[in-house]
Amino acid sequence: MSKNIFKTLREIRKRSFARGFEFMSTPPATYYKNLKNMAGDVLSDEHIKECEELGILVDRDDQGTLLQIFTNLENWIESNLSSLNRKPKVR
Repeated sequence: MSKNIFKTLREIRKRSFARGFEFMSTPPATYYKNLKNMAGDVLSDEHIKECEELGILVDRDDQGTLLQIFTNLENWIESNLSSLNRKPKVR
């Protein structure tokens, strides 16, 4: 478990492209403009800016605030399945 979703997500993004791991598209800018109204008492302006930069979605209910991001699992599975079908090199 990570204590810093922003730092962790930046690392995942740096390392993931080589393996075909992709995140879903980022929501439109209007989504992040409305975050201040929805979660401005919990997230700082800097947090909201980072959410927008990284494509993090924010959800909130009476239990708390949830930061989340979705992957394009189909591309990741296709990429990894194709690598599984390669024959290993024998030395």
